[in-house]
Amino acid sequence: MNSDGADPLIGRLVDERYRVDEQVARGGMATVYRATDTRLDRTIALKVMHPSFAEDPDFVARFTREARAAARLSNPHIVKVFDQGQDGSTIFLAMEYVPSRTLRDVLNERKQLPVEEALAVIDPVLQALAAAHAESVVHRDVKPENILIADDGHVYVTDFGLARATNSSSTQHITSGLLLGTVAYLSPEQVKPGVSDERSDVYSAGIVLFEMLTGTPPFTGDEAISVAYRHVNEDVPLPSDAGSGVSDLLDDVVLAATRREPNQRPADAAVLLQLVRGVPKPAAPVDLQQTMVVPIPVAVAASRHDTAVTAAPVVAAPVVDDSAAPPPSDTPSTAGDQALDPEAHRKRSRRRGLVALTVVVILAVAAGAFAWWLGSGRNTTVPRVTGLTAEAAQAQLESEGLTVEFADEKYSEIVKAGEVTSSDPAQGAEVRSGSTVMLTVSKGPERYEVPNVVGDSLADAKKQIKARNLAVGETTRSYSDTIETGIVMNVVPESGTSVRPDTPVDLVVSKGLRPVTVPDLTGDSTASAQQQLSKHNLKYDQTGEEYDNKIPAGAIISQDLAAGTSAEQGSTVSVVVSLGPPLVKVPDVLDKPLEEAIAELTAAGFKYSTYDLFGVSPLNRVATQDPEGGTQAPQGSVVRLGLV
Repeated sequence: MNSDGADPLIGRLVDERYRVDEQVARGGMATVYRATDTRLDRTIALKVMHPSFAEDPDFVARFTREARAAARLSNPHIVKVFDQGQDGSTIFLAMEYVPSRTLRDVLNERKQLPVEEALAVIDPVLQALAAAHAESVVHRDVKPENILIADDGHVYVTDFGLARATNSSSTQHITSGLLLGTVAYLSPEQVKPGVSDERSDVYSAGIVLFEMLTGTPPFTGDEAISVAYRHVNEDVPLPSDAGSGVSDLLDDVVLAATRREPNQRPADAAVLLQLVRGVPKPAAPVDLQQTMVVPIPVAVAASRHDTAVTAAPVVAAPVVDDSAAPPPSDTPSTAGDQALDPEAHRKRSRRRGLVALTVVVILAVAAGAFAWWLGSGRNTTVPRVTGLTAEAAQAQLESEGLTVEFADEKYSEIVKAGEVTSSDPAQGAEVRSGSTVMLTVSKGPERYEVPNVVGDSLADAKKQIKARNLAVGETTRSYSDTIETGIVMNVVPESGTSVRPDTPVDLVVSKGLRPVTVPDLTGDSTASAQQQLSKHNLKYDQTGEEYDNKIPAGAIISQDLAAGTSAEQGSTVSVVVSLGPPLVKVPDVLDKPLEEAIAELTAAGFKYSTYDLFGVSPLNRVATQDPEGGTQAPQGSVVRLGLV
């Protein structure tokens, strides 16, 4: 920064190609600017190493390594690197410009994310890391600050400033004992003994996922070194202990990624990605067509001698085997028949007892089922519908016997437009069949276009910006040869750019023509003065003439705009032109002694010269004078005297 606080790179053309427009971020090693590639006419991000590091060969090598590592990676979730170079003491990377904010910005704003949103972010992050690991490149500094969420919701991984190739043994260890990376996300092996590979990125990604689910990293502290060694000595806790809606399987995925022993973690980001994608949706609601467990009244359970059971599972009703019974008779039975055939009587009695027992059990089951239906049987579980389109979510809820209403749509930085962001009641809630579930559908990221106010007055431009839910940023003024004073010349961001609400829009307003320095015209002829003023786009005006003993006639005596001062182009410079010395009456000194004549002429302000009329002048008296006495002559001019 200059002493006045201005960034000296703003407005500069780096490497005769990249015009630096504005600063967008500042990190530990470098500052990132929005710039314009003047050759390809495109907006880029220019990452410039801090001057304090530019003299350190190790940091310069690390900075260059980022360009080489990232340039060979091809993945839609990795910020592209276009160029790398050095312009004097300025060491830079030219990268893809992504209008975005970091995951850190999102977490600062929302603290923690719902499970579905956390998974939606970590998935593309792992895709990017998997692409890097496939090329034997380890990021080594995975953290929310290096995860970008673009204005359209696309997720990027950036800043491979600590990236190293895993097939280079000389680059595995910490240089000169310097601990690189961010301690809240460092793997145990990066802290001690100071090595890293793909599994180190897996650990850091697991910590990022933990923080999204819970709102804070697992290990915090006042001193960085103490936080670093907590990674070495402590296990990462269960996310479900601090975050809501985290399933056991998701707990297992986070714990697998953050094992202290690298050999116990997934081998690389691709493996972890498969684990993350294997996390199922919440359990589906109960299917009433499937076999269920229903309660049986205590009395029935006791009759079945289940003395310790208060709510026994449903059992099949006893089946009466009529095959052993005699065929029915057309003649009604009589007491005499029973007496004659006591065995038949016992069989009929036993059969009637079995039938009665069956009826009791069936009635008990029916009563239990009815009681279950009155209690929880009429309930169903709200399924997970976040992330589905509004139509798909409605169809799924209605298939579960629920009705759907839609709340007002809301903007979302993560959930795409047209997809469900939340339900009320939330997923997993137990509700009555036929209940209403209120769905909120995403309108996508809230964005507004910067209006085209170039050519408008400053007041009108401000009104238009505020009408778009944007903020008026800084107003700077600049000279223009074509735009009149007070008119907007440029806006930043550019007109038509989609930006978040309340984004400040900076305005550049014309100050009119650039001022010029007024030349010194004193003593110049009028022709020369007019020529000089014309070169400076100034106008000439003669306002008067005056006698002057020092300035010859026809030359400039004075000017109203002082020489060396600034004036707007087109301004008029008024001058006074000299008439030369003033005219005075010449004394008549004829026939006077020379000494007397000289005294009178000198007193009147004239000079004199003498000559002898006849070669000698014995009388030493004035015989002739030129100009003659009584005539007008410029003061200070010479009067010639002829002597006799």
